[in-house]
Amino acid sequence: MDGLDIKSNDVAITTALQHHLATTNVYCELLDNQVAKLSKVNEILTAHEEIFSLFRETQVAAMTAHSVRITFKDALDWCGKIELWYE
Repeated sequence: MDGLDIKSNDVAITTALQHHLATTNVYCELLDNQVAKLSKVNEILTAHEEIFSLFRETQVAAMTAHSVRITFKDALDWCGKIELWYE
């Protein structure tokens, strides 16, 4: 697998992000530095558990006021990293 297919996961990721990001433009940077702009999210909620359910093993590697870096293993044991950041 050469990368995560953002298009197939766009709805699920965007849904998860709605639970903890402000109204903003959200981007996803893959391990191979390919950048995909995700849908705009419109609410602020505190929970972020849903994003963990997207992958088999997930952990937040780093979090700042403007970004969160997530490492994961998907169902096929492909390891990777997603960095989400927002303006």
